[in-house]
Amino acid sequence: MSELPPFNSDGLLPSGDYELTLGELERSHLVVGTPGKPWAVKTREQLVRNLRIFVDHLWQIGVRDIFIDGSFECKLMDLATGDLQQRLNEHDKFRNTRRTRERAAVPGCLPPRA
Repeated sequence: MSELPPFNSDGLLPSGDYELTLGELERSHLVVGTPGKPWAVKTREQLVRNLRIFVDHLWQIGVRDIFIDGSFECKLMDLATGDLQQRLNEHDKFRNTRRTRERAAVPGCLPPRA
């Protein structure tokens, strides 16, 4: 693990990549905040819980390089065709199929594969 530095005077982390486990992230000031400053701890804890679920799904379909900044390595064609979404949906026990069909009707959203 690389040491997670404190926020700078603008309230941001200094530029760079920081390797953290999800447990380290949960205990970090990115989630628990800095003493004496307002922080949305409950919201950030929920984001990490959701991230755990998503990361587990990615691992199950073979994605190994995951960057918490919102990007992960995958085949562009899998993303473009909806194959990645379908493979992830197969691992999501909380998936609401009615809501997925409704989202698929929105322009720009790919429908789930049958």
